[in-house]
Amino acid sequence: MMGFNSLSSNVDAWMSLCHMTNTKKKKNQLRINIHLPNVSRRWDDAMNIKTFSKLSNISAHTLRYYEKIGLLKRISRTSSGHRFFTQEDSVWVEFIKRLKDTGMSIKHIQKYAELRELGPQTSVLRMQLLQEHTALLKQKIALESAHLQKLDEKIDYYHKLINE
Repeated sequence: MMGFNSLSSNVDAWMSLCHMTNTKKKKNQLRINIHLPNVSRRWDDAMNIKTFSKLSNISAHTLRYYEKIGLLKRISRTSSGHRFFTQEDSVWVEFIKRLKDTGMSIKHIQKYAELRELGPQTSVLRMQLLQEHTALLKQKIALESAHLQKLDEKIDYYHKLINE
């Protein structure tokens, strides 16, 4: 199965070469025909920012901010300038959310995104960044487990005290 990095890289390469025609808006969805040399692809999964925001559970404001700071690169636009997002964008945004939810700083996520943008030759650096984050996350989990154990001990103490 193709990973999100190579899939996104392929889509980005296609988008840089493509000529968009027949842009239509229909019930908060965009249908775009992409014409490449000897290739034609229809993106039925293209979404406007409102739909994508609901799907990803990230506000439109935050999506625009992510684009501004470089976390979302090469977001495609219609001829009228409206952003549209694809399934590949959804996969990438979910990964960004996972990194944030596990405590990775925006600065480090930006670094990861920059490396991702440079392509497969940065795979080792991206892996190292994720390994460092994983090590920190494991330390945090161990600390939280220790806190949980102490709280459980205190609750047991009160149960014994109350039931005596």
